[in-house]
Amino acid sequence: MSQFDYVRIFEQGSGKNLVLSPGEYRIVGVSDAYLEATMTTREQIMGELVFDIFPDDDSDPRADVTKAIRHSLETVEMTKQPHSMPALRYPIQRPESAGGGFEERWWDITNVPVFDAAGNLMVINNHVNDITALKNSEDLNARLRSTIENINDAFFLIDTEWKAMFLNQRAEKLLDRKAADLVGKYIWDEFPEAKESDFYIQYNKAVDTQKTVRFVEYYEPLDKWLQVSAYPVSDGLAVYFRDVTDERKNQDALKLNKERFDLVTKASHDVIWDWDIVTDEVWWNDSLKEIYGYHPKDVEKDSKSWLNRIHPDDLEVVSEDIHSVLDSTQSNWELEYRFRYQSGDYATVIDRGYVLRDEHGKALRMIGSMLDVTERRIMDAKLRQAQKLEAVGHLTGGIAHDFNNLLTVILGNAELITEQLGQQSHLRDYGNMIISAAERGSELTNRLLAFARKQPLSPKAIDLPELFSDLKVLLQRTLTENVSVEITHQPGVSSIEADQVQLESALLNLVINAHDAMPNGGRLSIETCNTTLDDVYVEMFPDVKAGDYVMIAICDNGSGMNAETLAQAYEPFFTTKEVGKGSGLGLSMVYGFIKQSGGHMRIYSEPNHGTCVKLYLPPLLEIQEASSEPVQLAQPQHGKEHILVVEDDPLVRDHVVKLLESLGYRITSASSGDEAFERLAEFSSVDLLFTDIVMPGKLNGSELAVAAQNMYPNLKVIFTSGYTEETLMHQGRLNYGVHLLSKPYRRYQLADKLRSVLDYE
Repeated sequence: MSQFDYVRIFEQGSGKNLVLSPGEYRIVGVSDAYLEATMTTREQIMGELVFDIFPDDDSDPRADVTKAIRHSLETVEMTKQPHSMPALRYPIQRPESAGGGFEERWWDITNVPVFDAAGNLMVINNHVNDITALKNSEDLNARLRSTIENINDAFFLIDTEWKAMFLNQRAEKLLDRKAADLVGKYIWDEFPEAKESDFYIQYNKAVDTQKTVRFVEYYEPLDKWLQVSAYPVSDGLAVYFRDVTDERKNQDALKLNKERFDLVTKASHDVIWDWDIVTDEVWWNDSLKEIYGYHPKDVEKDSKSWLNRIHPDDLEVVSEDIHSVLDSTQSNWELEYRFRYQSGDYATVIDRGYVLRDEHGKALRMIGSMLDVTERRIMDAKLRQAQKLEAVGHLTGGIAHDFNNLLTVILGNAELITEQLGQQSHLRDYGNMIISAAERGSELTNRLLAFARKQPLSPKAIDLPELFSDLKVLLQRTLTENVSVEITHQPGVSSIEADQVQLESALLNLVINAHDAMPNGGRLSIETCNTTLDDVYVEMFPDVKAGDYVMIAICDNGSGMNAETLAQAYEPFFTTKEVGKGSGLGLSMVYGFIKQSGGHMRIYSEPNHGTCVKLYLPPLLEIQEASSEPVQLAQPQHGKEHILVVEDDPLVRDHVVKLLESLGYRITSASSGDEAFERLAEFSSVDLLFTDIVMPGKLNGSELAVAAQNMYPNLKVIFTSGYTEETLMHQGRLNYGVHLLSKPYRRYQLADKLRSVLDYE
């Protein structure tokens, strides 16, 4: 076979072949694959010396490729055997059209001798395998391995059978395991706790979905929180992880602090604010919206968000006060003022702030809280008013008690004198005047007792429509023609349980007040209905119990009252009427009666718009049995029974003894409960105990009665008092079986009471 035939064979092969002549190494043949690999053409290189066409890169100090190839070619000529060279870096010169210079290549070269039929060397076939890509891959793997070993994250590679393929040094340190002990091992056997955790779930998810997963999970054996990223790869799973325990603790601490801050804000019901004094920026928490109606995002970003909502009358005081603190060395500021709700109304607030200063004492920042105390201030005012009324009630009750003792003596003696004057008419008139004055004084003290809630009540079932039907004629007579009256009842309005006489008196007082407030005429409306006072309402009035009530509303369109007058309306002797036109006890009497009856009273009034008084009384829960009180006799009678009189006031005691003796009774007297108890032991029998309630010593009247009836089971008891003691009362009524004669009383009232009790079986 000729040289030409050999050349044609190598040129037409698919490999990268360069055919060289022996000795001078001239190019006599080249394959298309070789031309493509070297970026040359057949015309450029055919017939040229190989080392002229493919010279070394003189700019590369490592370049000595031609020498190595020449040595290989010479070895083939000398040994007549093929010669393979190790992988060789052989940069190829680029044509100028491709930018010139050299392009790095790695070649695996084998030089093969070709002989003719006589055994002579014809050509040398320079066969090239381009291993540039493989070499680059090996270099890349080496660089990747180096990179993975030096990254901050721990890294390990898992194959498709969940076996460890590779761990970097950080993974060894973090897991406290050597790579040599883990590579090739089933990871779920090596880390069994992980199989019961989110690690197992997330790794499987990454494999199943072929999508990266990222998660943070606590690994108990290491007592660490690990942040993990798992990437699916063709032969398994690449896992990066790092220890984030400290970060997690810091995040948890920050989260806990924020939660505590939010909880404190909500629990305190305060608006929290933060004022950067240097930039004048103000931050508000969400309570600004919840309490005052302003969303923090919608208000001004500076101090105007605060100043623009302070009551105009308070603004100067607030501004001066806060700046007096900022300009000083103080750290704390506190002030009460008025702050506007979004509705336009004003809240009463207590604002507190803490000043943060720089090293020179200059105020830089202020953090504070604003507490809405509007309801508290209203409650305080109501409580002060209730306490005031309670104190006045105790005072008036005490005055009424002492005054009733005096009236008892005056009234009783006036009666006796008048009876003994016979036909001396001019003197009898004086006596009757004394009696009339004493009775008026008694009426006055009864009103005081009503306010003090110490009057004796006799509650019974009252049907309100029926009551007002009976009162209508009286009301019409009380009112002038220019006042119209309208009475309406809610269908099914409940009956109430109250003292009818006192209720009628209270209603008549209110109607008269309404009439007096409409001197030029007007409209009076009376309404009854069932209603409920809920917990929200009761929070405003601490002396009221939540529950069902029957409301009686008496409203007029008269002159009305301003806030100052309304605040004093319940007080005894306070009146807006002219001198001689009223005692100032009407509303106070109504108030005391309603409270003693377990109810509630509320007055609504505006100047020139009228007044509406609402009475709330408990509904009748059950039909009451008929009273077992003995019926008083129509005519006073005398008696002969033995009566023990107990009274600490000597004037009253002497007067009562004379009255009873004048009626024929046998009397023993005592000045205290203790003395009376001792006297009881002196007698074989006593028919009736007539005792005051409030007395000095160990035993009051009520306790004396119990002790006396233990000694004499059939002993009858009548109590007397200037006001009713709580020991005789239950829910506003006298206790069952208790007989009370209130001071002052007439002689015939005393006689009738004695006979009704003594004769009752």
